[in-house]
Amino acid sequence: MKSASSLVLCRRVEGTAGDPCDFAVLMVKRAAKSRFFPNAFVFPGGVSETPDASVPAHYHSPTVSAPAVDWPASAAVCAVRETFEETGVLCAAPCPAAAARLPVQQLAQWRARVQANAAEFGALCVAAGVCVPLPRLLPWAHWVTPEQEKWRYDTHFFLAAHEEWAAQPVLHDENETVEVGWVSPAQALARFRARTLHLAPPTWHLLRELERLQRLDSVLDAAPTRDLRPNQPEIVKAADGVHIVLNDDAHHPRCKGTGTNRIILKDPFSYEHVVCSTRPSAL
Repeated sequence: MKSASSLVLCRRVEGTAGDPCDFAVLMVKRAAKSRFFPNAFVFPGGVSETPDASVPAHYHSPTVSAPAVDWPASAAVCAVRETFEETGVLCAAPCPAAAARLPVQQLAQWRARVQANAAEFGALCVAAGVCVPLPRLLPWAHWVTPEQEKWRYDTHFFLAAHEEWAAQPVLHDENETVEVGWVSPAQALARFRARTLHLAPPTWHLLRELERLQRLDSVLDAAPTRDLRPNQPEIVKAADGVHIVLNDDAHHPRCKGTGTNRIILKDPFSYEHVVCSTRPSAL
């Protein structure tokens, strides 16, 4: 199993009729050749690399305290690096003591270097005089691929909403991703129901949580109270579809509860989240 990270980058948008959300999230479409959820729309992210541990990162912030969660700084660095590789958006902040400042025009050249070698991201930060600002990267969710899957990842999801980052132009990398763009959680879920956009179950689940919050301010307010336990689902085949058993479900082998908490996959474009206090029947 490999360590991985993903970034849910948000920006405020004007509301539209029928859409309850006042924000959009940055999403990419995986290439058809991807071995893990090909053609699916996901949040930018990828596998952690050893050099991520040596990239400049800091907790300094005038308004935000360091996150009270035991996640390695390298996980946040990975999320930022992968977002830069896949979308061209650099989620970084100036280092107070830095002497160098990199012209924006050179970011495209650096992006190609980082895509070729993850170690170049640290060099980019030094050349640009920036650091990965940990307090702006809010721990949001922790998912672990089920044991039944061939390719397994231990993934930390971070959430961020910084105007300067959201204002940067986006461009897919023409390798791992084939599309990139901003979409509200409600719009993404509507397109999934219309079968024009494919979502992996964890992405679908996170989008539904964001849609229910509706307002970006509510999203940010919810971050400190998030349940950050590793969510390693159990996959069970049943008569009504494939059940993805989540934490606190009575049939979860490690985080057993007394009620029902599972996603039922009826087909690739039809998911249902069943959560209630009633104990599920035996599978």
